[in-house]
Amino acid sequence: MVKFRENLNKKNKNCLVDAVEGVMLGTERWLQYLVQENIAITIVINKIDRLILELRLPPADAYLKIKHTLEEINGIISSANLSPENGDNLRVNYKFFI
Repeated sequence: MVKFRENLNKKNKNCLVDAVEGVMLGTERWLQYLVQENIAITIVINKIDRLILELRLPPADAYLKIKHTLEEINGIISSANLSPENGDNLRVNYKFFI
């Protein structure tokens, strides 16, 4: 039996999300853990080429799919029970690379 929390590496701050599949259950749990532990998170949306090559989405639709994925991620992070009174701190920084 694998214990989920014991196998997490606190130095790993990356959260990989497949552009086509979006946020999966494992991703959601990983995000919740990182937020709980107050660990900085780097969101990496990979396999963006699949939106064009496999799904044959036009650029505007590919953009909307990525935007929806980011909104899902923001929703997961926002739903964490964070409280400034408990010393919780959530800062969001983002960069959009093309």
